[in-house]
Amino acid sequence: MTTAVRVKNDVDAIVLGNTLALEGGLNVLKDSIFREPIDQSTKLYVNLLGVAEANKNDPIYTKLGELYHLPKVQKFVSEKFAGTKVEVNKPVSEFTDIK
Repeated sequence: MTTAVRVKNDVDAIVLGNTLALEGGLNVLKDSIFREPIDQSTKLYVNLLGVAEANKNDPIYTKLGELYHLPKVQKFVSEKFAGTKVEVNKPVSEFTDIK
């Protein structure tokens, strides 16, 4: 657990990311006084599934990507992460201009 979560009752404020908050028993949707909006500026924080060029057409990886976007998988993700993770289903070209 992060130091920020351990000392939260001893300080006026803490700053931490969503995953660390969840690991510390906090939910950014309910427990925060401020959180970043979900918009174009937050696309820097999207997790991408990437494979080597040689594997880009491998049916196993294609299937993995398809499975992730199934409604039952998204339901699991929503429940597991208390609604703090959102699905992003965009082409990789939307992320290639990030610096």
